[in-house]
Amino acid sequence: MAIEPMRKIGIAVAADEGPRMLSELRALGCVQITAEPDSALPGARPPRAEMAGIAVRIQELTLSLEVIDSLAPAPASFFSKLVSVPLMTQEAELEQALAETPVELIYRDAVGIHRSTKEARHRMDEIAREVREYTPWAFLDTPLERLRPGHWTRLAFVQVSARRWPAIEAELQNQSAFVYEAQRAADAICVCLAAKSEDEAALLALLAALGMAEIAFPNSPLNMPAYLAQLAAERETCAEKLAAGVEEAVVLAGFRRALRIVLGHWESRRREVESRDKSFVGSWTHVVSGYARARDVAALEQLIALRFPGATLDVQKPGTDEDVPVLLNLPRMVRPISFLVHMYGLPRYTDFDPSAFLMMSFYIFFGICFSDVGYGALLIALSLYIARKNRGIETMENFAMLFFYSGVSTVIFGAMLGAWFGDLFQERYIGAGNPLIRLRETFQLFDPMSKPVVALVMALGIGMINQLYGIAIKMYDSIRQGDLAAAVFDGLLWLITLPAMAVLISMLFVSLPAWLATAATLIFAGGAIGLVLTQGRGESTLTGKAVVGVVSLYGIVGSYGCTAFIGDTLSYCRLLALGLTTGIVAMSINLMASMLSEIPYAGPVLGVALLTGGHLFNFIISLLGAFIHSARLIFVEFFGRFYTGGGKPFQPLGIDSASIKVSRPEKSAVSSN
Repeated sequence: MAIEPMRKIGIAVAADEGPRMLSELRALGCVQITAEPDSALPGARPPRAEMAGIAVRIQELTLSLEVIDSLAPAPASFFSKLVSVPLMTQEAELEQALAETPVELIYRDAVGIHRSTKEARHRMDEIAREVREYTPWAFLDTPLERLRPGHWTRLAFVQVSARRWPAIEAELQNQSAFVYEAQRAADAICVCLAAKSEDEAALLALLAALGMAEIAFPNSPLNMPAYLAQLAAERETCAEKLAAGVEEAVVLAGFRRALRIVLGHWESRRREVESRDKSFVGSWTHVVSGYARARDVAALEQLIALRFPGATLDVQKPGTDEDVPVLLNLPRMVRPISFLVHMYGLPRYTDFDPSAFLMMSFYIFFGICFSDVGYGALLIALSLYIARKNRGIETMENFAMLFFYSGVSTVIFGAMLGAWFGDLFQERYIGAGNPLIRLRETFQLFDPMSKPVVALVMALGIGMINQLYGIAIKMYDSIRQGDLAAAVFDGLLWLITLPAMAVLISMLFVSLPAWLATAATLIFAGGAIGLVLTQGRGESTLTGKAVVGVVSLYGIVGSYGCTAFIGDTLSYCRLLALGLTTGIVAMSINLMASMLSEIPYAGPVLGVALLTGGHLFNFIISLLGAFIHSARLIFVEFFGRFYTGGGKPFQPLGIDSASIKVSRPEKSAVSSN
């Protein structure tokens, strides 16, 4: 079964044994504690001081790691940025990190580094702004403090673009109350205006009317060249402070792994303490409730019997109306594709897991979009390398194997379409009689470049088949839930109507036998009548049933719709577009590399460099496009037919956290010692 069977559990122990029970459950790591058995019952809560202390420690560790990662970042692979990868550790390393890591001292140093580097960066930004603003005025050799407003005279300094200056100069010449002096600096005009103090308001009004902003010079005894030199010296000082902060962060980076381990421990401890908020803690009894996997109930019973002889454990099957957490339990072949299900949203506990149903669709879509034997082989090699480097990290292994199977599909479709690094395996590039040419011709079934219309029809055909496949899965889900009416009215009738409609639409472009057109018309009419009569069955009035039935056939309301089928099918044109784009770019790279290689002496080297770099670039861009668009076809045009998601992940209380995963030696789940 894809969705792991769960059991609802309730545990009651003596009040003074509650904290120890939670610690034991955390060590066992198989129970997710949800809400208290009865929220109306009063109960004690964890001491605020304890929660505050944990929060402070997590805050200290988080800030320390943020400072280290920002100033001395650890190298990270491209794929690790796409997938959340917990740090793998062991119990012995966890205990050592907790005992030997000077968290308080590191936090104190990190705060100092953060403060000094932040101030240095802020001041460097201010200096850069001042330099940009004041550099055009470097010709001012008068002390800047003298250029500020005086008792008798009001000075204003503005900067105007050379394009606007003729019009502004003409306007200034018409103002007899003001005196101005202009000097060109680079592509701008620096203008100094002077007026009597009593004319200050008129001067400011003129500047506003002309759209000129006044520049305020600093109150400094230095002239502008000296002031700019002072800014340059100050910028060097700030850069030295920033470099010193980076050096200190590099030293602290030696504690990065230990800090991440300790942070994971305290995050786990916070969950343990927070679980008391979800418990009833009375004067005599401590009660918790939650969920556990059915296969872990035996270990839980053993723990309660050995460690808490007087305790009570109640185990039940969850009700159909309960929001049960979900954990997928998939075969090894299916497990990688569950990455897409987690991206979209887990199924609810009472629903079914769609992972196995989307395998074929996603791999076919990806293979068509990427469709190149050379690129597929590179993707397979890269995926195996990533899986080997991240052995034991389930998320990364699944992510790598998802691309491994996608690479296999890419090789298959690339061979069928004759794409081997574009058209590299052709006579004009590798010479006549080359066995690689015969290899390509042996497996090639179709050339989409020479027959794009046929390729488009094939892409649309794949889209229609996938849409009907999604409706069939919806039928399966309805039958699984015992809703035979929904399976027939919301599934089977559409499976009858939509193919007939597709045949009728095709008659606009090609001629079909009369018997086929007649059969399609009768089938479509029968299916449409059935849909009109049944899609509004939930309405209370006859008029409502009729109206909803008609608009459902169009696709405004209801489970599906003719227009939705047409629009979603057209979306599959992207399969052809991405496949052709990958091939065309690869062919262009081959052609340019061939032309470069004809240059004497350096030509072959330049050709190989372009060939390598160009195909690597095309590999990365096409890989992203193939994954994104294949996932979009799954999420929008496929899942939209039968899947809603909305399940909550099963997150048992345990030593592991989002940051770390603690591996423990194989041993009995519960020891009697």
